[in-house]
Amino acid sequence: MAWGIGSLWSVLVSALAVITGVLVPPAPPSPAPAPAPVVVESRTPEESAAPSAPEEDEVDEISLVVVGDSISHADSEAFPGRVGSRSWVQYATGDGVRLAGGWAENGATTTDMLAGVLPVDADVLVLLAGTNDVGTGLAFETTAANLRQIVATVGAPRVIISAVPPRDDAPDATLAFNGTLQGLALAEGWEFTDPMGALREGGSYLPGMTDDGVHPTLPAAQLIGAALRQQITAPGP
Repeated sequence: MAWGIGSLWSVLVSALAVITGVLVPPAPPSPAPAPAPVVVESRTPEESAAPSAPEEDEVDEISLVVVGDSISHADSEAFPGRVGSRSWVQYATGDGVRLAGGWAENGATTTDMLAGVLPVDADVLVLLAGTNDVGTGLAFETTAANLRQIVATVGAPRVIISAVPPRDDAPDATLAFNGTLQGLALAEGWEFTDPMGALREGGSYLPGMTDDGVHPTLPAAQLIGAALRQQITAPGP
C-alpha cells in the first residue's frame, strides 16, 4: 500500500508521542450550570415599616383586682376564691382577663373595705363601692378618703371607679352619689364608668333587674359584668 508523505508524517508524529509520553491534553470540562436566580418578594415601604402582627398566644393577659361589697360578692364563697353566679365578676373575667385578688363582703362600706384590703400585684383595680355608704348616710368626704387609701394600698397602675347600682329606697341619693363619685375619679386621674345604664330608669331599677330594690338579679349581674369587661379590656388612658 502506498503512503503519502503527509500520511507517513502523521503516523510518525503519533508514534513519537506515544514513545516520549507526550499526550494530547484532554478536552476542557463543560462549564458549570449558572445558579438559579434568587427571587426577592417586592414590598412597599409601608409594608416594610409595619410591625408583624403578634401571635395569638403573645397577647398579654389582664390581671384584675376587685374591691367592693355585696354587688361584687353576691353568692360567692370566700371571695375572690370562688366567685358566684350572681356576681358581675363572673361575667367580666376569663378569656384574657384573670382575677388576681381583691376583697368584697356583703354589707361592706368603704370603711370596711379599707380595713380588709391588701396589696395585690395586678394590672387593673375595679372599685365598685359606695352602695352601703349611701344606705348608712356616710359623708362623702369619708368615702373619698377611704377610696384614696384603698387605691394606694392595692397599688394597681390602672384604676377604674364604677358607678353604684340603683337603690329603690334612695333613688335621688344614689344619683347624687354617682355624680360626686365621677367628679372624684376625674380629679384623681382615675377612670370612671357607669355600667348600670341598662338596669335603671332614673335612680330606680327596671323591672326584672332586682328582687329587693338593692341587689341585682342574675340577668342584671350579667349586664354589669359585660359592661365592666368592656371597660377593663379597653386601652387605658
